[in-house]
Amino acid sequence: RKKPKRHKSQARIKGRKGVLIPEETLFPRELYEMALTEGQVEVIKAFEELVEEGMLVLTADRGRGKSVSVGIAAIGLALALKKRTRIVVTAPEPENVQALFRFAKRALEKLGFKPHVVEEKGLIKELYARKIGLRYYPPTEGYKKSADLYILDEAAGIHVPILHRYLNKPRVVYSSTVHGYEGAGRGFSVKFLKKAREKRQFKELHMEEPIRYSENDPIEKWLFDVLLLDAEPVELTEEDYELIKNKEVYFEEPDLDDWFENDREDLRNFVGIYILAHYRNRPSDVALLADAPHHEARVLRLKNGKIVTAVQVAKEGNIPKKVIEKMVKGYKPRGNIIPDMMVKHHMLKEFAKLKGYRIVRIATHPDAMDMGLGSRALELLENEAREKGLDWIGSGFGASEELARFWVRNGFAVVHLSPARNPVSGEFTAIVLKPISEKAKKLIRKANDEFRIRLTEWLGDTHRDLEPEIARWLFETPFGEAVDYPVHLTDVQKKRLDAFTGKVLTYDTVVDAVKPIVKLYFLDGWMKPYLDERQIKLLIHRVLQAHSWEETAKLIDRTETFTMIEVRDIIRGLWYYYKRLL
Repeated sequence: RKKPKRHKSQARIKGRKGVLIPEETLFPRELYEMALTEGQVEVIKAFEELVEEGMLVLTADRGRGKSVSVGIAAIGLALALKKRTRIVVTAPEPENVQALFRFAKRALEKLGFKPHVVEEKGLIKELYARKIGLRYYPPTEGYKKSADLYILDEAAGIHVPILHRYLNKPRVVYSSTVHGYEGAGRGFSVKFLKKAREKRQFKELHMEEPIRYSENDPIEKWLFDVLLLDAEPVELTEEDYELIKNKEVYFEEPDLDDWFENDREDLRNFVGIYILAHYRNRPSDVALLADAPHHEARVLRLKNGKIVTAVQVAKEGNIPKKVIEKMVKGYKPRGNIIPDMMVKHHMLKEFAKLKGYRIVRIATHPDAMDMGLGSRALELLENEAREKGLDWIGSGFGASEELARFWVRNGFAVVHLSPARNPVSGEFTAIVLKPISEKAKKLIRKANDEFRIRLTEWLGDTHRDLEPEIARWLFETPFGEAVDYPVHLTDVQKKRLDAFTGKVLTYDTVVDAVKPIVKLYFLDGWMKPYLDERQIKLLIHRVLQAHSWEETAKLIDRTETFTMIEVRDIIRGLWYYYKRLL
């Protein structure tokens, strides 16, 4: 075939300089010849060390050929192990690992294999060749599989507790974009690597030389600027910490038009806080803030103007009667997540007429965490909502122990929990509300009561694997009163409870009578008997979630006999207290 003619005005693109390949290599030289930069050669070389086992952390900006080198090197490792090799590949989305799979396939072909590819909706999910298998799993599944190598690509987009689950694997590679929306700036290094260093040794590599661009390419710089790919929060000084300690902060609604047209620095600092707060960020999030009429920003600034907390809110509610009737039958109005949930799951049509703020995101500067700034921002947002005549403020979040505690301690009531975990974060989604108007208070109180009743049942079924330390916070209520929920025990059940607490009958023969008493405790108000954290977790895990004695003993790190005695003691105290009420 004839080559197309070059036009006079066409620029010649410089060919890449040859890359030096080490004299002695464990992996086939053909694989090294696929590398385009010295950085890629280094990555392949680093994989050779994993033959003995170990951990590798690989970071790069976008367009450095990171995923490609991991794909090539993984094949080298599989061959060097000289046995049937299983490789687990994971990332937030299957799209993230397509380059890795494509180049692993290319590497196999270059070595004379005929790889077999399994695709799903046009995306490679599995790749097989003689005795070698690579397969994609979601982050929450991968660590449960047995494999010779675990590769976590775009690791900064994976939830930190899930990253920790892979730490004890004999061979593991964490690879991540540092700047760019797949990445999370220093979030990955701040939140994960710091902890990881305490647990094991590992090698770190950072890839500098670009492949997609030339060195210092103006287009790359332009892209970073436009999409805020390298946004980071402002540096904090000693004086700033003094201001934070003394709560010398003010709350403001920034002029977004001005931000986008003129003052880029504030916008960068605002977005930078989200990137480091480990939210999964996409360029469309910034676009939403710029374009969606019902999305607004709020910031907490120090007296000197530095942004320390970033809040994004969406106005919801105020839905017309006709639309509410359609919602009851399954219609989903756009941009009304909380009213929709209240109508469908709590049958509270009147809630949809009320107006409120849904907090889409709230994050504090990573160097000023746990200093009360998030709570202060919520307090000031509530004041603003009250002045504007709104009825409620609420939010939806991935239910971790830390976040559940944060929202509950700030006076929010839990009203819903998703039935399934998010496949990327591995968390259930909780929805919380705080009433401002009296009308909203009645409805939210009702929804919170109903939710607590549901949770006592869901824990034995839908949420049987929900961590007890999270469940205990979901039962907490800002209203302080017991749920009006009739509990009935027959005379024989009461006598059997006496026999159980008196060491005559065993737990397994009185479960039917124990469960209602435990439910009563979790549905009680602020005047309920005192139990410590461990005792609360024990009741949730053994009684409500019906886990075995063996699993429960493991949870509290005691023997099974000790655990049985402890449960009996707790139930004795509760039965003594509630006996007179029944």
